[in-house]
Amino acid sequence: MHSLKANGLSGPSPKVFIKRTLSSFLALFKEGPTKISHAKINALNFHSLNFQLIYSTQLASMLINS
Repeated sequence: MHSLKANGLSGPSPKVFIKRTLSSFLALFKEGPTKISHAKINALNFHSLNFQLIYSTQLASMLINS
């Protein structure tokens, strides 16, 4: 596997993204539906979209370069 830096991409490792996304999700789950704020939902969506964007871009780059 190529690294993020080799493909000109930078950012946290997959572990960091997964940890952030899971912790955001667990925080939402623990509070229950009546206390969930839009800010927390936005944070969860942000981490999820960042993860998808960076790693789908990395995959596309690897496929193009192979």
